[in-house]
Amino acid sequence: MQAYTRNDVALAISLVGIITAIALVCFGDTRDLDYVWIGRIGVVILAGPGAYFAGLLCGPMFGIPGKWGWLAAAIGAAMSTICGAMIAGTFAVPLLGTFIAPLVLIAEGLHQPLIALIWCASMIGLQVILLKSVD
Repeated sequence: MQAYTRNDVALAISLVGIITAIALVCFGDTRDLDYVWIGRIGVVILAGPGAYFAGLLCGPMFGIPGKWGWLAAAIGAAMSTICGAMIAGTFAVPLLGTFIAPLVLIAEGLHQPLIALIWCASMIGLQVILLKSVD
């Protein structure tokens, strides 16, 4: 089986970002997005590129075997989520969105546990798939 590349991991993290954004729009309190030009669907659209670029930065932390690999994946998951939210927030509302988007994502994840559960399951699934892809 061929080993995965950095771009493959970034695309997978992009998919996790889109899934998390859909969960945020479906289950979170997104009334404030009505006052921003992107709206709810824009959050899902901007989550893809934001998470992709975050995946390029934090992707090497995934797919490492052993208990330290799981720790690196947990740190990488948190870092890629925060970086992806910062990048997507910058696209949505320059400067202010850079600071607000990660805070809103974390607050909604704490307020609605289903969003956090979907994010966590997606990140664990990503780590398992990367570990299984290289024998």
